[in-house]
Amino acid sequence: MKTEYKKIKESIYKYQRSKKWLLAKIFSNQVNNWKRKRWEVPSYTLSELRDKYLESDEYNTLHTKWEQSWYEKMLSPSIDRINPLLWYTLDNIQIMTLKQNIDKGRSEMNITQWKRVIMKQWDNVVWRYMSITDAWKLNNISFQSISLCVLWKRKTAWWFTREYDKLQKQRLREEANRK
Repeated sequence: MKTEYKKIKESIYKYQRSKKWLLAKIFSNQVNNWKRKRWEVPSYTLSELRDKYLESDEYNTLHTKWEQSWYEKMLSPSIDRINPLLWYTLDNIQIMTLKQNIDKGRSEMNITQWKRVIMKQWDNVVWRYMSITDAWKLNNISFQSISLCVLWKRKTAWWFTREYDKLQKQRLREEANRK
């Protein structure tokens, strides 16, 4: 008996582009990100995610548009966190295209990834900045001076010592949780 690989391959591709499989792939990526980046585990299961989105008009519309575009990658459905400071929960996710998700992530980069800087004088916190760029613009001190000071290659920058604020991101996340 001879195996017909062409038929098997077509059925695999058809399944890999189905609505159920796509949600499973998205959930699998979230779990892998949790392991790799040491994030918190998504607070929902795959079955809960499927219950929420398989019957939703929004997901079905995005999936249909993705099929009609011959499975163009940037038009594939994707799950985004509404508040980027909170983890994946059923209340904090929304469905959108991959392109929209990437664009939103780039616009939120200053909230999630920039290094916060604090200005200290004699061990007292004088001011907190979202980034070195903000500290540079508001104080008119050279960017390089602040950067060298933050990296401990220079003792002070314009009478103040500066260092990264490691706890500010955690504080912002806790405030968002309270709301």
